[in-house]
Amino acid sequence: MSANNLTAFPAKATIRPMSTWSASTTDFPLSRASSKSLDIDPVLAQPATYEDDCEDKSEELECYHTTYDTFHIDRSNKDRQLEVGLRPWLAVVGGFCGQLCSFGFLNVIGVFIAYYQHNQLASLSPSTISWIGSIQSFMFSFSGFFCGRLSDMYGPRWVTAGGCVFITVGMLATAFCKEYYQFVLAQSICASLGAAGLFYGTTAAISGWFSTRRGLAFGVAASGASIGGVVLSLIFENLSRKSFQAAVCAMAAVLFAFSPVAALTTSSRLQPTGTQPYHFVKFYLRPFLEPVFSLYTASMFLIFLGIFVPMAYFSLSAIAEGVSVAHSFQITA
Repeated sequence: MSANNLTAFPAKATIRPMSTWSASTTDFPLSRASSKSLDIDPVLAQPATYEDDCEDKSEELECYHTTYDTFHIDRSNKDRQLEVGLRPWLAVVGGFCGQLCSFGFLNVIGVFIAYYQHNQLASLSPSTISWIGSIQSFMFSFSGFFCGRLSDMYGPRWVTAGGCVFITVGMLATAFCKEYYQFVLAQSICASLGAAGLFYGTTAAISGWFSTRRGLAFGVAASGASIGGVVLSLIFENLSRKSFQAAVCAMAAVLFAFSPVAALTTSSRLQPTGTQPYHFVKFYLRPFLEPVFSLYTASMFLIFLGIFVPMAYFSLSAIAEGVSVAHSFQITA
């Protein structure tokens, strides 16, 4: 760090040893530069420490003319220490299974809509039937409001376990639905809530364990979504020729086989905070005051808008162009 970029600190500052990430300082007037260094660990929550040769005579340490010409961040080594071991990579396995059951399930929305339009719900208009997929996508995204907070308070494993139950029950109920409102309740709401719990719970766990290799971890987990979309659509294509109930029950069996694995392998590095007061403005509105956060949220909104809408109509568009119903399901796969 050059001399022109020195960070000035108070002529006299009081530093107290603390066990949480906080600090107590006086006002910050400028002073002459002296050769000190500050070690900061940006990953684990702990107070900064001053490298000094003076003796620690009391709980309070007074430092005079404290400015720094060195700034050490040993981030890479600390992060890699967190990412070594069995538990971080078990969380990746859980993320893979969770995305296979969540996004893999969302990838076959178009398969269900195309089938409903030519079978159980043929008497309804296409726009009415499409509300099943629209509500399903909305419930999945909207559930992030409370799934993330529940993961912080009680740990991601409980959220993932709840998702395992909801998606299995929802799919089994879908297999025996006859009326329009039954499909909405079973598939669009119940199963979608389960998919949300599996996705947000496992994603929160991976975020806590990885930093330097976070891209690799999320890439491995995201591959489960593609595999899930292929497997579930092929199951539905082959078994729906026999009966709708057999196809959906087989899909539910696959989801029930992988979702408990996600729940068992998901763990959090951070200690759950427990029940806390709920402040809507603080948790959900105040972050939008940050321009970077608002821009990122807007970009993700556009990305998801472009993901779910085309997938819902791949099969229907293929059928309209003369492709058979069975072969149209392979387009989604």
